[in-house]
Amino acid sequence: MSPDERNGHLDIENYGCQSANQPTTHGDDWSESENKGTAGGNSMEVATQDESAKNGKQQALWPKTANEYMFLGLDLAAAGMFPLGAMPCPSIPSATIFIYVFAAFTMLAGIVNFVFSTKRKTAKTDRPKAFVVSQFLGIGHLGLGIWCMALAYPNLGLLSEASPQTCEKGPLVCMIIIAAIFSAVIVGLIGYGLYAVTCRRNSPKD
Repeated sequence: MSPDERNGHLDIENYGCQSANQPTTHGDDWSESENKGTAGGNSMEVATQDESAKNGKQQALWPKTANEYMFLGLDLAAAGMFPLGAMPCPSIPSATIFIYVFAAFTMLAGIVNFVFSTKRKTAKTDRPKAFVVSQFLGIGHLGLGIWCMALAYPNLGLLSEASPQTCEKGPLVCMIIIAAIFSAVIVGLIGYGLYAVTCRRNSPKD
């Protein structure tokens, strides 16, 4: 073997040894890129909505978000109240009517809010008419809650003597739960209103 060939052979071996001793970082880079991609995918939906709001573009109604599907499921779950409304409650004559109306109204409001995406941040500017309808549906819900409170609280004593002759436990418990929820909502609204008024009065005047 000639001296030139021996030198070339040694250079190839040295290059191979250096390449073998160099640490490989491709796997770490791939894992890091994958983690970034996962985090980016989770926030892509929110980022798209914020970008549309900044650019003044109207958001598309579809696809829906996971939260919108969740709220729709919760609203449609009110269908489970219909069997409770069929139970006898002679001591509260309007209990059956209330349960049927409340269940149907809740499902209707949930469908409207889902179809027109009225829970999104940009709903007021993207679809103002649907947003106003949603607000009125919320006021209607509040009115039904006050009606429920008027039915449930004076008849709490019927729980201890629930029967087909007075009122079954099913409709009683249903109305009590609804009344408690709307009582908390009303207290929260009053507290928020007082807080807002206090902050406005204490704010420095220009």
